Amino acid sequence: MLKKLNLKERIKVNGYFIPVYCNEAMVIGSGAAGLRAAVELAHRDVDVTVVTSMLFAGTSSCSGSDKQTIHTCATSNHGDNVINVAKSISAGGAMDGDLAYIEAACSYLAIDGLRTYGLDLPQDRFGAILRYKTDHDEAGRATSCGPRTSRMMVKVLIKEAERSGVTLLDGYTAVKLICDEKNNCCGAIALSRLEQNETNPFGVVILRTHNLILAGGGAGELYRDSVYPYGCVGTTGLGVEAGIAVSNIQEQQFGIGTPRNGSFPWNLSGTYMQVIPDVYSVDEKGNKKHFLNEYYRNTKEICSNIFRKGYQWPIHALRTLNYGSSLFDLAVFEEVRQGNKVYLDFRQNYECESDPFSLSNLDSDVITYLSNAEALLDSPIARLRKMNPLAIELYKQNHLDLEKDPLPFSINHQHYNGGLKVGEYAETSIKGCYAIGETAGTHGVTRPGGAALNSGQVFGIRAAEHIKHNGLKSHINLSFEERCAESCLEFLNKCSDTKALAVNEVKHFVQNLMSDQCSFVCNKEGVESAKLQLETLLLRVKSQGIAPNHGNFANSFEWLNLIYEACALTESLSFYINNNGGSRGARIICSDTPDAVPEASVKDLSAYGFLYEREKQKQEIIDCIKHDNAFVCSIRQVKELPDLSHIFFEKDWEDFLIGKIFA
Repeated sequence: MLKKLNLKERIKVNGYFIPVYCNEAMVIGSGAAGLRAAVELAHRDVDVTVVTSMLFAGTSSCSGSDKQTIHTCATSNHGDNVINVAKSISAGGAMDGDLAYIEAACSYLAIDGLRTYGLDLPQDRFGAILRYKTDHDEAGRATSCGPRTSRMMVKVLIKEAERSGVTLLDGYTAVKLICDEKNNCCGAIALSRLEQNETNPFGVVILRTHNLILAGGGAGELYRDSVYPYGCVGTTGLGVEAGIAVSNIQEQQFGIGTPRNGSFPWNLSGTYMQVIPDVYSVDEKGNKKHFLNEYYRNTKEICSNIFRKGYQWPIHALRTLNYGSSLFDLAVFEEVRQGNKVYLDFRQNYECESDPFSLSNLDSDVITYLSNAEALLDSPIARLRKMNPLAIELYKQNHLDLEKDPLPFSINHQHYNGGLKVGEYAETSIKGCYAIGETAGTHGVTRPGGAALNSGQVFGIRAAEHIKHNGLKSHINLSFEERCAESCLEFLNKCSDTKALAVNEVKHFVQNLMSDQCSFVCNKEGVESAKLQLETLLLRVKSQGIAPNHGNFANSFEWLNLIYEACALTESLSFYINNNGGSRGARIICSDTPDAVPEASVKDLSAYGFLYEREKQKQEIIDCIKHDNAFVCSIRQVKELPDLSHIFFEKDWEDFLIGKIFA
């Protein structure tokens, strides 16, 4: 196990004695991205500490899918042109070309490092990594260790961190960045129950460092309907509160998964859908209905699109047209909205007496795939057992037996494509503060499945390189530490007052607002209303505080930061829509004057008439930043893919040797 960082000193602030922990670099978050950054720093002889609320409790450790994907340059069957991979990563638009090229070019280093640390990626007899096709990926650059790839990444990185001398503060929640008047980050304030005593009743801690890496993942808690593990608040809100700009924070992914109100939230992509389970709903009286018959024209069309949800898992507005795969998502959304429960049943093929299911009566791409997988078998569970037996065992380990019972599912929020604005080495607008993983806004509108895991690894390496060459000389301003601690203590005292808002009320209000008004189906009026309500809530919370459950004051700060993030998100989404933004990514922007209306065999879907994405907006990125209590948005043009024609070994070697490339 990683050793705990030693206490340096205690300082007195407003009568409280606050412990101070110091190190050259600190990483907030213990997921795959944060641990990779810590390992890379340690390998470069930088003393580094990982700070985490709870080890093995974040998104990387607790989430996955049928075979959780890493998307990198391919070695299997053929080599890969890095520029082509960069084009694929940024194909959805609104992504900077330099970041796309970095993710592609450095993916070899990222994945080879993981293999060196012990990640057992599948390979062929020639040593090339086995590959398959995932969502937004037509070339087949995906690979996987199975349902829990990211957890396996965490395990091997923890072991490497231990070998490399990385220290740990486990049970410490960063709640506020310490930034001076010159826009330097000097560390963070954290809360920990381990530090609570008579002289420090709130457990306030100062984390003093020259370099801080925010790697706490995405804010899954912002949405009621979410596939994130419970308690994932991320670190984007920390940056927003400190005045760091966000890029494309309005761009997100939504898709089907096991609901959070069950015992095991999980993505239902890949083979879960490619084996074509039966799909039906049950109303409150127990009546069963094959509701997809009201949307698609025949069983062949239904089952072929169930299959395609495997690699077209994220919702996309255009796929609601022409009886495409996202019409499936609208159908599920409608059933759930009517109060019905929807199920996947792997024990039986799709049921329709008038038009029976047949493996020979499917679209050619479906038959070809199942044939290549040697999975033209009699039942969905038999096909799943053949194609991915680990997918069955995963649910069984979580008390859901797909061989005995149907599986409830719903539409969930799954991923942030946007986040804190970063540069080519993951640096934010505040010197000494970096953002990687899902905290960073490195993705565009869409991305190939698994590009996020690769991105976190790549920018973990890049941030470590930059810190080693540039970041160990920043000034630590002790007066700003005290001022920041005083500010936190002031808010904590408000949270202790009887006037404080109850944390559960704040949580339910925000989650319902985001899921009902800012989810995959939204419109201008709903988003604008959500934005105004969140702005009002933020003022109330700052004035009155948030009363926590069971004395967990870290949760009070977490929800303060989540509200900051929600304000930035709704401001950006409203700005996008008001600038004539159309449906893109996983969002369907509905309008009374639509460009297109989804068509169904029976149902009237005129309420889902939506606007098309505007072509010019693919070349634009929306930045948003907090100024005092207001959020200001602006549009910038995407950076093109870099021109590599001027790069020449002898000419550029010197820039590397003298560290000019890190300037």
